[in-house]
Amino acid sequence: MPSPTPLVPLLSYKDQMTSCGWDFRSHAPQKRILTLCILAAASLVSVEPSYVGYDPSGDRFSAAHLKWDAVSSAPLGSLQMSELGARRKLLSARLHGEAVRQAHQDGITSFASIENATSCFLLNTLDVTYTPNSTHPWAAAAVWQLRTLSELGVIEAVCQLPDISSRDTSCLQWRGFLSLLAVYAMNAGKSLPFSTYDELLICGPSPASLDQMFSQAEHIPPHVAVVQLVRSFTAHGIRLMRDICETLLAVPVRDCPLDDLHVLRLVTAAEHLHAELARYRRFTRRFGDGPGLRLCLHSISLPCCAVAVALYNTLFSRAAGAGGLIGQLRVRARALAVRAVVDTTADVRDVVVTHWLGLNQAGGFEAWARVLVEDVGQTDFECQAAALDDGSLGGYQVSTEERIEALVRLREMIQFSAFIGIERLDAIPAIDAKLERLRARMEERASEMLYHSDILEPAKGTAEASSLPFDIPSPDLWDASTTMDWMPQQGAFDMGALHDTSIDVSHWEEWLYPDVRSDTACAGGS
Repeated sequence: MPSPTPLVPLLSYKDQMTSCGWDFRSHAPQKRILTLCILAAASLVSVEPSYVGYDPSGDRFSAAHLKWDAVSSAPLGSLQMSELGARRKLLSARLHGEAVRQAHQDGITSFASIENATSCFLLNTLDVTYTPNSTHPWAAAAVWQLRTLSELGVIEAVCQLPDISSRDTSCLQWRGFLSLLAVYAMNAGKSLPFSTYDELLICGPSPASLDQMFSQAEHIPPHVAVVQLVRSFTAHGIRLMRDICETLLAVPVRDCPLDDLHVLRLVTAAEHLHAELARYRRFTRRFGDGPGLRLCLHSISLPCCAVAVALYNTLFSRAAGAGGLIGQLRVRARALAVRAVVDTTADVRDVVVTHWLGLNQAGGFEAWARVLVEDVGQTDFECQAAALDDGSLGGYQVSTEERIEALVRLREMIQFSAFIGIERLDAIPAIDAKLERLRARMEERASEMLYHSDILEPAKGTAEASSLPFDIPSPDLWDASTTMDWMPQQGAFDMGALHDTSIDVSHWEEWLYPDVRSDTACAGGS
């Protein structure tokens, strides 16, 4: 990690601890508590004997437990992985509890420092890892710390470093910190623990729009372009999550009727963000597929997917069976959520440091699985959503094969949570049942294809074919006419309104957020 980061540089901090023999009792309260927080987080992923002891034969646990392909495969043995996870969870809980006790005792929440801000952030992360519906008290404390440090000029000093690479990376991590807090809050149906003023104070002015950043990216070094694009994505993602939380999920508006126009704006914004994310994937593929690029992609695809799933879940619960524009928006939200889950599971599956995934998804994998597993109902709109799931309509084509691959990946990731002691396996039976149905559907379609090809082959090129008492469609049409006979007719409802191309979203930020200044002259700040 670069030295000037929101999280204290681990290597230099490790050197400090090694020099004192890891006797952190001699340190000042803020360093002592941060040490406990770091140890509590590290204990969830380490196989060092000092953390988890030795295996039954008295040997160290295999280093294979840190490799995704080995640890997530059945031959490794889930029993041993669960045993290690249980040990980690117990040890982490003890370190976490001691850190909380000392944090309250020494009152770190009333004294602003980089170390205390980091401690509060780690304590919040440990809270939501095992309790996703936490009230996030440590998140609020961390934001207060950062706000105070910003007002004292500490963060500004970091963001004015002469080393451009370190400065950009550090400033990006401030937004990443707030973005992760926003994902936690939205997944739990709570308001964001920081205000727009906090964001401005901590991160600086908003970066340029995505369209502007993509235009500039062609003329600047690739590593700079990637960082600037991630900054822009993160800023727009936070803004959209704030709107969803404040206008759809917040307690005062939960029982209010949905505003059709506002929901339209949110769904359109989420669709546009998803399209820009696909553009980012294409852009970064030109530079390879290294760990850093994977991590950057993960940091922006996670909030985008969380937004899509939150929109769909909200409309599913608050607009069940609704018709008109809201019903059509619900269909679009489901189609977007399915496509986002399929894409993001592929991103997550390849991300670097996979054993940390349980610490930053806060129950999201189960919510993603429900999007792919749930069978839609029998209303016209829900039947239409079923067609959208399989790519029959709209721009979010998801084949049965893609759905199966995504469910398999999600199953692996949910099982992998046992690696850090999280036993959220309730979704596994539903995933297995859905996989069985999807595979049966594929086999049935393959049998139909084979049957019809057997009929067509003898008739091909013969005069008898023209005298058959029925019309055999062209083989090229089998996918549409034979295997898709379950799809509702397009005349079932107004398809024109479903994807209204008359709405100009070329300047979506100004249209959706008229209060945002178009002037980005000061966008160079983070």
